[in-house]
Amino acid sequence: MADCGCDTPDVHLVPYEEALNNLLYHAKPVTELESVLTIDALNRVLADDLTSTINVPPAANTSMDGYAIRCSDV
Repeated sequence: MADCGCDTPDVHLVPYEEALNNLLYHAKPVTELESVLTIDALNRVLADDLTSTINVPPAANTSMDGYAIRCSDV
């Protein structure tokens, strides 16, 4: 099992509430819209949801859909 580093003495974890308050305090709302080329969009935030104009894949394909079951349901 991989070590998350949480027990390392030099790692100083911040309590959840403090971390959340810190993030909310420093968060800045997006107030301006700008259109840029995709190549220039690194580290930017989308103003709206991006959805495909076509179905991908174009037909039902159960080998790609990914189904999950629980043993207790079978």
